Amino acid sequence: MKLFKTATTTITRFDIRFENVSFGYIKDHNIVNRVSFYVKDQNTVALVGATGSGKTTLTGLISRMWDPKKGRIKIGGVPISRMPQQQLANYVTLISATTPLPDDTLYNAIWSANPKASPEQVFEVLENARVIDFAWELPNGMHTQLRHPECHLSDPEKLRIQIARAMLKNAPILLLDETVATSGAMDMLYLQKAKQELIKDKTVIIITRNPETIKNADQVFVLHDGKLEEHSNAVFYYNHTHQWNLQLEF
Repeated sequence: MKLFKTATTTITRFDIRFENVSFGYIKDHNIVNRVSFYVKDQNTVALVGATGSGKTTLTGLISRMWDPKKGRIKIGGVPISRMPQQQLANYVTLISATTPLPDDTLYNAIWSANPKASPEQVFEVLENARVIDFAWELPNGMHTQLRHPECHLSDPEKLRIQIARAMLKNAPILLLDETVATSGAMDMLYLQKAKQELIKDKTVIIITRNPETIKNADQVFVLHDGKLEEHSNAVFYYNHTHQWNLQLEF
């Protein structure tokens, strides 16, 4: 990560702008190549594309896991390279089933996302994220150590815990990877209900292959080999299922 002199800047809106952004992990090979787009404040974008197209890298750039080789990323009109890291961390939450959960009890893992939260607030997000539905089946309920050998969590359950943490943190920008394997219709239903609670009044980018997410998004961005090939409204893409079958080879 490049180091710049930074100063906290008050931001009153949380739109996201990419300006000709390129990035690669190794020299002379870009994973993201000359990408430009704009996400309005409190809008939801469905980000789609084949495995390896650059979707996860793109969201990592927004949270400054890496800095672009070229181009700029702005939030609220301010380049994120000029923001203190803690300020950016307060603005952005990255959610994925592959993100490691804290090595703690289920209750503390969620509470630690906002240590100022009251027990009532913690239990509210437990209910809204549908974590409560499986928590009582764990060996010690809410006090189960998440890395206990007998604590077997599915990817959808891990994602619901991450969603509960995000609800409690309440950052204005959400980057959500919902491409997890689900074991049935109920898994998908619970995830959709939890997500609907989470994204209210937020600026959201969702990596997805779920037609319902695509249908309900304000815009759809299609990445192919690190390039943004299409961006349009969700209804257009949702109604072109043949085109989706060609594009989405996960």
